[in-house]
Amino acid sequence: MKYPLVDSKVMKHLFNNPARRFLRRGPWAGLGLLLATARPGGAQTLPPAWPDQPLAVTGCAPAQAVAGTRVVVRGQGFVGVSSVRFNGLEAEAFDIDSPTQLTALVPALASSGPVSVSTAAGTACTTQPLEVPPEVLVQGAQLVRGTYARLVVGPGGVATLAAPVRVLGTLVVQPGGHLDLGSYVVTGEGFQLADGATLSLSHPAGLAAAGATGGVQTATRSFSSEASYVYRPAQPGSQTGAGLPTRVRGLSVLSPAHSSARLTLTCGVAVGQVLHLGGTLATGGHSLLLLTSPTSGPALLLGLGKL
Repeated sequence: MKYPLVDSKVMKHLFNNPARRFLRRGPWAGLGLLLATARPGGAQTLPPAWPDQPLAVTGCAPAQAVAGTRVVVRGQGFVGVSSVRFNGLEAEAFDIDSPTQLTALVPALASSGPVSVSTAAGTACTTQPLEVPPEVLVQGAQLVRGTYARLVVGPGGVATLAAPVRVLGTLVVQPGGHLDLGSYVVTGEGFQLADGATLSLSHPAGLAAAGATGGVQTATRSFSSEASYVYRPAQPGSQTGAGLPTRVRGLSVLSPAHSSARLTLTCGVAVGQVLHLGGTLATGGHSLLLLTSPTSGPALLLGLGKL
């Protein structure tokens, strides 16, 4: 086997940087340093640290990632890697860990698709696509489902769950935004319901302050006391849940016509502006107060429901 020549400056870099066993880019990317011998004329040689292998990409981990995070790409022949691409979009940075593994940074605006590695020998890509969940801003009426990197319901936006939703980052309902969970569940990292936002749900357990129960089951969650909450109890025994703030801007109970389902308070609540009873609300022995504000006056009681 014919060994490649290595300039003395390259040798000095390799010897002075023992922690960086492999070069990152260029014709020496991935070349392991095992043995150096002198050669007439001042040049030096390095035996290859592994036998020649055809370029191949076998997979990446994790199978789901968001922009700005790193994924591990596995395969073979990762020598002289010139580029790594995510569904055609070039990675901003990557490091060769070994001839069978590299680590790459998922670029901004990346989308779901194959991950490809290019060398002088050609290009190889994964057979299974890497899933890159999108970041979505809801500004009108929109159905949402599946996995998102981040989901924001903006002012005037109405997001309705058509299936369970998982958010790798945070789901944010901004002032003037409306999120309708229906009977589905939101899971993931975080949930924020801002002042002036509206949250609707039909989950029988209502809203939990923590844990894997209720309509919102994210790792962290915050429900504003200046938001409005709309409950649509669909079955007997439905609860508001301990996650409902003890003070809210608005509280609505809307039951289907001729439904026997009712909503029961899990804890006491004070309503600042509007209590709308379009169904049956049972206090369960807890307090239910209508507040008076010096700016907006007393809270209103609307609807023909039962209390």
